[in-house]
Amino acid sequence: MKIIDIEVIPISLPLSSRYDNAAGRRRMYDIDQQVAVKIHTDAGITGHGSYEDRPDIAPSEMEPLIDTNPSTICTTTITSPSAECEKQVLTEMADSLPNLAMDDTVWAAAFDLARQARIQGYTVPATDLAIIACAHRHGVSLEHVDSHLQVLQTL
Repeated sequence: MKIIDIEVIPISLPLSSRYDNAAGRRRMYDIDQQVAVKIHTDAGITGHGSYEDRPDIAPSEMEPLIDTNPSTICTTTITSPSAECEKQVLTEMADSLPNLAMDDTVWAAAFDLARQARIQGYTVPATDLAIIACAHRHGVSLEHVDSHLQVLQTL
């Protein structure tokens, strides 16, 4: 399997208030800049990711990744857990979970959800907006312990 294309989607959301992100860093900018990334493979598999505190990624940073095996650059997902049993559980989950499309309907719903959240005074990570919108679009439920996702599910 090889990477054939990488899409970069810059996301700039106005912050209504300061907040602490998942890494414990206080976000104090007027605009919350994040990047969503879609990685397409020749096997028809599409992966998704994100990066905070970055307005965009230059094409020159992505070009060296084309025609590489994604497992050589994405190993932290499986290798970062400290316990072997955690690695096994994550591997089994990755093999059994469906790949849900992030189509235009999902992105439109995510932007609408961001607007609704801001109106009610909530600032949430763009990745959480995309997760909730995708789950709603495909009619799947989420199991989580994420306070942002809990707030979004009430909107």
